[in-house]
Amino acid sequence: MEFRCRLASASGEVVEGVYVADSEALLRHELEEKGLYVLSLQPKGGLAGLSVRLPTRSAIPSREFLISTPGLMFIQRSTFSISKA
Repeated sequence: MEFRCRLASASGEVVEGVYVADSEALLRHELEEKGLYVLSLQPKGGLAGLSVRLPTRSAIPSREFLISTPGLMFIQRSTFSISKA
């Protein structure tokens, strides 16, 4: 299995590379025995070989935001006046 690693040496040099090992734990142990500090270690290709895509938000167009904001303010103020009555 291949892993993407970001490592630091005792002198502070940061190295990135792809390493092959049977498991993450074995690779981490081997690298630490060599005096390297593991900054990050991930299976190559994402999580366990799966590609994960997170949903993204689209921005509200300025015109729609400016039109809807006063309407929301009116509704909010109306609710307050009804609850006071």
